[in-house]
Amino acid sequence: MPDPGEIMAHIGQADSIDTTRLRLRPMQLADAGAVHRLWTERPMLRWLWLAAYVAPEQTEAVIERSVESFETRGAGLWCAYPRDDDALVGFCGFWFMPYIADPELVFGVGSVHAGRGYGRDMAQAMVWHGLEVLRFPRILVDVRNARGAALVESIGFRFERVQRLEGFAGLEDYDAHYYAVDAASFRAAGAPPVVLRGPQPLV
Repeated sequence: MPDPGEIMAHIGQADSIDTTRLRLRPMQLADAGAVHRLWTERPMLRWLWLAAYVAPEQTEAVIERSVESFETRGAGLWCAYPRDDDALVGFCGFWFMPYIADPELVFGVGSVHAGRGYGRDMAQAMVWHGLEVLRFPRILVDVRNARGAALVESIGFRFERVQRLEGFAGLEDYDAHYYAVDAASFRAAGAPPVVLRGPQPLV
């Protein structure tokens, strides 16, 4: 893991991350309403939460933990918007389990915006940020379907293991299907994403 001093030095740079199509910014409690609507769409409930219902309080608990994670680790969850609009299209970022050394990449796109490649854009930008800026030695991602596996494999992830994990915010325990990537594998997968240190002029 990076030196804590180096992590804190990067927190001031985490106001936003711009790609050619998306603007990412750290998730805040003020985003809870929009994020909850996103996270309670049926595909999100199935693949992200593994639950039939998520209460607003559970969403808020996750966001609060993310805000704390930014303060202590320099990494957490981000909201994703098109660079020419303020409508939330998805989320991405890193989650930390207390009993796992490597950070876990999480990301998702709202159903209205699916099929436009935003998921790959977010995942690729976050992996770049984690490996090249925050200098994580490795990143994990939990994938449970063929489409998701193909996406993460295209940016260098490879299947590693199945691991039983404790649920968070009142959710049940579950089996994580972990894929892993390091900097060498990410670079070998192809050109890194175009990431602009934000905010940048819209194009």
